[in-house]
Amino acid sequence: MSFTISLSGLQGTINKLKKTADDIAIEVDAELAAGVRQMEQSAKRLCPVDTGLLRGSISTSRVQFMTWELVAQKDYAAYVEFGTKSNVKIPKGLEAYAKRFQRGDGTGQGVRAQPYFFPSVYAYQPVIVKNIIKLLREKRK
Repeated sequence: MSFTISLSGLQGTINKLKKTADDIAIEVDAELAAGVRQMEQSAKRLCPVDTGLLRGSISTSRVQFMTWELVAQKDYAAYVEFGTKSNVKIPKGLEAYAKRFQRGDGTGQGVRAQPYFFPSVYAYQPVIVKNIIKLLREKRK
């Protein structure tokens, strides 16, 4: 013996939920974009200027829906951020990442660290999260 239950009239509700989810995702993507652009502006403000090439290389772009990137496109960007030789300063949590850019034995004067990129990221990450949480709470009402 088997039972079959048929429900009708749910497709409209399902479509409405999907549209709501799609609308929310679009708004979350917009919040991500706004936040990453704030990071970009901050990084440009904090970036030391000699020729202006490094500052000019800082940009944001959309990789795909809800995926954004912030980049400094000069090959020396990490050396300015973290310093070189005996002047290396690596923020906690970035050791493995920064190790990719280390050169030499750590002796000698080198260039002092002038952080501009990660301070901007760290300053605006919580703002982005806060704004997305606020958006989701408003949509839940």
